[in-house]
Amino acid sequence: MDNELLEAILRAVQNALIYGYRIRFLHSLAYNVATLPRPHELLKGVWKSMRLGVDHGKILAVFAIVFRVVKTVLKRRVDKPVADFIAGFLGGCLVYGGLVNRRRRMLNDAILQQITMYTLSRLVLALGRDVVNAAVPDRYRKKARDMSWTLGCGLVWGGIMLYYRRDGGKDEYLPRAMRVSLDFIYGSVPHAWREAFQYGREDKKRTS
Repeated sequence: MDNELLEAILRAVQNALIYGYRIRFLHSLAYNVATLPRPHELLKGVWKSMRLGVDHGKILAVFAIVFRVVKTVLKRRVDKPVADFIAGFLGGCLVYGGLVNRRRRMLNDAILQQITMYTLSRLVLALGRDVVNAAVPDRYRKKARDMSWTLGCGLVWGGIMLYYRRDGGKDEYLPRAMRVSLDFIYGSVPHAWREAFQYGREDKKRTS
């Protein structure tokens, strides 16, 4: 392994750990502090947030290692875009696809799924923009993008509500957290206004 590759890997790993820890820690800390059942458990909530931050950063760092190594191996054999795709594909299968966790659980499955769902939405948007850019003349692109966004939102929420109806409480199609949220809004139980300010164990249980 040459010095240039090693330097690139170490830089990517460091940046991934910092970025992953930062965004996960802040989000998790706010949630854990808000849902503390007892004030004296504050340190426990902070420690849990720190662990989740490390877990998030570790996932990004492992992917960064795979991506950098594979891309370096391929860069003299294939075009750069192809190398990027293959490196990302292999990293996605190994890290986010669960192959790394197959024999021993090294990475947080819940965070793996959350990151993948987030990036999936970004990929769908990028593909849509690519189609518009290729098929629509420049002067009509803004209007086409606005219209495709509107129709896309309609399809997303129409599909979600359809599968929410089909699920029937079985978690067959939608993730449990989403179904619980929809049950809270559209279920037959009338919730009191004070529940907007009630956070605790029951809230964590519903959203886990």
